[in-house]
Amino acid sequence: MARTTGTTSLSKLVALGVLKCDERLALRRRSQPEVEASLTERGTIQMGRNDYATPSAAARAALGGRPTDGWLRWRIPRLGYATLAKVRDSNG
Repeated sequence: MARTTGTTSLSKLVALGVLKCDERLALRRRSQPEVEASLTERGTIQMGRNDYATPSAAARAALGGRPTDGWLRWRIPRLGYATLAKVRDSNG
């Protein structure tokens, strides 16, 4: 999976109103239920009782420690399951 880069943060996307506080996020896994999380006002990802500073840290926790690019793995159901990377790149 290709890694993405960008200068826009989740907190900036929330501040711009592109993403909403408490926005539902979904991470799809093969042959397993998707993992749900939400975006906080601070631009962190809350999954269960834990907050993660980056999409990749949250995705790594959701996938049992396996390194992954969270910008590509987390999707926004409200936006037709667009990836965070697509939203970031369209608004950065």
